[in-house]
Amino acid sequence: MTSKNKLQGGIRHGFSGAVYTPDGPDRVRVTRPDGAVGLFDGIGRWIEGEVYDVDPEMCIWMSINRATVSHRLSSQDPIQERTHEGDK
Repeated sequence: MTSKNKLQGGIRHGFSGAVYTPDGPDRVRVTRPDGAVGLFDGIGRWIEGEVYDVDPEMCIWMSINRATVSHRLSSQDPIQERTHEGDK
């Protein structure tokens, strides 16, 4: 996978190809393959941008609270985090 295609904390929609990424509390940024971007709340209601139609289930999935280290979408390294916790 090239760096251009790396999702970095997002999920690619299986049908549309749009990438859903968390963008702050209760916010989801949706980027279509053509580069159009939209910002939505946690249940898929449009806030701003040129994308208006999204999958609300994907917005719910991306906006729910998760443990920062234990989930596969986390940008943190769980091994490194455990090592630092042991230093306390």
